[in-house]
Amino acid sequence: RDDSTDTQLRLVSALVLAGRAGEAKGLLDRLPRDTAAARAARVEVLTALGDKAGLRAIYAAELDRPDASRAERDQAAFDLLSVGGAAQALDYLEMRAAETGAAPDGEQWLFAFADAARDAGQAGRLARFLEEQLLSGQLTAAQAETRLALLVDRAPADALRFLSQHAERRGGAWATAYQELLRSRGDRSALAAFLLEEGLDPRAPAERRREAAFGLLDLGDKAGAIRIFRTLAAGGSADSGDARQLAYLWGPRPGPAALDWVEGQALAAGG
Repeated sequence: RDDSTDTQLRLVSALVLAGRAGEAKGLLDRLPRDTAAARAARVEVLTALGDKAGLRAIYAAELDRPDASRAERDQAAFDLLSVGGAAQALDYLEMRAAETGAAPDGEQWLFAFADAARDAGQAGRLARFLEEQLLSGQLTAAQAETRLALLVDRAPADALRFLSQHAERRGGAWATAYQELLRSRGDRSALAAFLLEEGLDPRAPAERRREAAFGLLDLGDKAGAIRIFRTLAAGGSADSGDARQLAYLWGPRPGPAALDWVEGQALAAGG
């Protein structure tokens, strides 16, 4: 770069500082564009002019520049996001989110990709990415919870489909996310059906099944809660917490079905 170009670039900066960005742009258009200093000056001028389309073109070119370093591409992707270039940064951000995975900076790239997908109207693409990661078996519990929360927040329709297929079998945070999603949608019938299925599942932890029963009570489904507590109390002591809860739900005048169950339990206990 010759001294005259350096002088012209310094003049460009001086014009911008003087509030004469339009003149600076005219001068800059006559100078070489293929140097780092020229790109920096162009960014300075276009920023002063509020020309986001021009800035997007510069950052997109930087992202695609063959000799750009990883750090330069990373910065170009974030610069694109700052000027409304989510769609142009999306491929790169998805690649970085997939690459980093469980690395210390992985969450940074995950959320950057999620924000870009939202701004670009690509919720379905984000959902597919999150679903693939969740089913990979390579996430920690905390990482899975983060991705479940993102899926529910950014792509609720996709989350509903995905969790309806997997939440009951996976349990834990998956079941919790599905229940919260159903509650947020006001789908009481689907929520009640899921809670009953979970509460009657002998493979589920007892505490989780009790939570399902109490969830049904919150929905006003006393009969469903009784069914769950009957299975939990079966074969246990009459003084167990589950048996006492069952007695409470039956009330002071148990019906014939309740009396038959109590009798059957007593006979089973007596051998």
